[in-house]
Amino acid sequence: MYAVLRGHPPGLRRWAAVALALLAAIALHGLIALGSRPGPLADLTHFKYWTRLVSVEGLHAAYSGEYPETYAIYPPVTLLAFRLAGALYQQAVDPAFALEPALASHVLTVLLRLQVLLFHLLVGLAVLAIGCRAAPFATAYGGMLAYLFNPGVVFDVAQWGQPDPVFGLFVLLALAAAVASGGGSRPARWGWASGAGLALALAALAKPQAWVFLPLVAALVGRRGGLAGLGAAAAGAAVGGLAVALPFLLHGTLRELVGLPRAISSVMPVVTANAHNLWWALSNGAARWYLDQEPLAGALSYRLVALGLVALFAGLALLRALREPTLGVAYLAGAYTGFGFFMAMTQIHENHMYIVFPLLAVAAVSVGRPAGQGERARLWALYAILALTWCANMLLHDFDLAEPVVAPLLPGPLEEAQRLNALANVAVFAIWTAWLATDTVRAWLPLRPPQPSAQAWSER
Repeated sequence: MYAVLRGHPPGLRRWAAVALALLAAIALHGLIALGSRPGPLADLTHFKYWTRLVSVEGLHAAYSGEYPETYAIYPPVTLLAFRLAGALYQQAVDPAFALEPALASHVLTVLLRLQVLLFHLLVGLAVLAIGCRAAPFATAYGGMLAYLFNPGVVFDVAQWGQPDPVFGLFVLLALAAAVASGGGSRPARWGWASGAGLALALAALAKPQAWVFLPLVAALVGRRGGLAGLGAAAAGAAVGGLAVALPFLLHGTLRELVGLPRAISSVMPVVTANAHNLWWALSNGAARWYLDQEPLAGALSYRLVALGLVALFAGLALLRALREPTLGVAYLAGAYTGFGFFMAMTQIHENHMYIVFPLLAVAAVSVGRPAGQGERARLWALYAILALTWCANMLLHDFDLAEPVVAPLLPGPLEEAQRLNALANVAVFAIWTAWLATDTVRAWLPLRPPQPSAQAWSER
């Protein structure tokens, strides 16, 4: 898209290229959103219940009923996005928001998909803006395109209407602000640090998976901004948490909000919920029927072992980022942390690999000297492979498509394809882990000095 605009002024070319990319993404997602009608088992049915709940009863009533009709298991920030779709539905279709017509409404289905598309486009723009701080526009633009038209992301957003880009946007911004918290004047550093805390709090209050990034963001802020930066980040997080909790405070339902994490952990407490991760591969898919509180090794349950593995993988990424807290390394560490969470945690669903892709896209465009083109090529190869295995994971378990559409195209049984896809993810994760561990050792040994960290945004 960018190449066809050569000959025009640079500024105009850039704006036109961005506009073309966004319009193409809107057209593609819009066609899928308008043309596909999900079956009754799709998550969009639950989303409609929760959209009606917060639209009619208010956000403060989201956790006062019974799951799934009158108790939402998504945190408040995501429900606010649902509320946007609900307001549009009330304006255009039914001000009373009657339940049965809403559940059957294709208009509401489309609106829920489109509000996710809005955040998807914002994430794409964030990938571009952050990437431009460490790479030429054309390189960062390629990262934006890779994210916007990632087949898994398209399927996740346009077909399933999953609100993953809501929390993904805030994770992306939290890491950017954490890296920037070591540059500029003292007020600027504190401003970036507080922004990192605010963004991470909003991410965690959009989807619980965001909590896995807390150690990384805190370590980056502490490494670059010191104790003052950590204090500013904590203040920003407190402001964000208080703003989200305010409706619950005013209506006396704060206790229900505080009880949300326990409720989320009690819904489908299985070892794997169709995610093609380590547990699926070890059990040949049967682990989806095991409860994660069952013992795995002695007194250790699946969940405890999973938590230990997630901590181990997150710790490796953290160790690498602490040595060189640059933009590219920070986002690479974030992408690996997200993938480690997907691969090792229990109760993981197919779509939970989403966060890897915007972070990995930024990392791929931000690597630079002395890493050079070799590392960028490896990261893009990693991105492409995971994009395919993730999309396959969702397609192979889609209620509407897996049996009638995908299965006839396969050379063998559907279950065999699921097992092979899980093994592919395990192989990729093992290679990435070995690669990151080797790189971390080399970074900490005298073999390679750390990159300078004075200019946060200009580092490669």
